[in-house]
Amino acid sequence: MKIKTIFFDVDGTLLDFKKAEDMAVEKLRVYMEDTSTPEEFSNAYHEVNDRIWIELEQGLITGEELKLERFRRFAAAKNHPASPEDLAEYYMTALGEGAYPLEGSQELLEGLRGEYRLAIITNGLVKVQEARLEAMKYGEIFEEMVISEKEGVSKPRKEIFERCAERMGISLDNSVLMVGDSLSSDIGGGINAGIRTCWYNPGGWKNESPHRPDYEIRHLEELPDLIQTF
Repeated sequence: MKIKTIFFDVDGTLLDFKKAEDMAVEKLRVYMEDTSTPEEFSNAYHEVNDRIWIELEQGLITGEELKLERFRRFAAAKNHPASPEDLAEYYMTALGEGAYPLEGSQELLEGLRGEYRLAIITNGLVKVQEARLEAMKYGEIFEEMVISEKEGVSKPRKEIFERCAERMGISLDNSVLMVGDSLSSDIGGGINAGIRTCWYNPGGWKNESPHRPDYEIRHLEELPDLIQTF
C-alpha cells in the first residue's frame, strides 16, 4: 500500500534538541549560580531528567507532573533553595528559544509538502514545543501537531496516534508511516498503532531493543526515495 500520510517526531528527528538543551542547561547553571563545571552540572541534570522521561513513557507520571517534579528532584540533588516552579519556568523559557533544524530537515519537509499529508506527534511540554514549532513555522507545513502534555498521553501508547489520525480523518494502516529517532517511543509507538515505521538512525547505532522498524535511514534525504519504493 502506498504511503499517503507521514507522522514525524520532532526532537532528534527534525530539530536539534541536544543543542537546544545544552544551551538551556548552561543558562540554568548560571541562573542557579552553581559553582560546578558545566559538564558536572549537565551530568547531574541529565541523571534526573533522563530517568523522569522514562517514567513518562512508562505511564508512571504525567507531563504536567513532570514539569515540576524533575526540578523538585534536581533542586534536592543540588541542595538548592530555589522553588521547582521558578526553575521550571526559567528552564522551559530558555529551552523554548532553541529552534535549531537538523541538517536536511527543512529541505525534506519542503519536498514532501503537498505530496503527502504530514503531522507531528511529539512527547513534550506545551510551552516548550509550541514556541519551537511556531518559530519554525511548522503550522504552515503540518496538518496536525500533537503534543503529549496537551493530550495527557505519550508515545508509545497508541492513543496519541489514534487522536492524530481521527483529527486528520484517516485510518491507522499501512498507508501511514511514523518517522522518528527513538526506538522506544517512535518505533514502538508506531508498531502499537499498527502503522509502518522508519527509524532515523544518524549515529548508526545497533538496534538492541525489542522494537523492529520496517525501515531505517541514516540521512533524512534518504526518506523521499525510500517512500517511492513502497
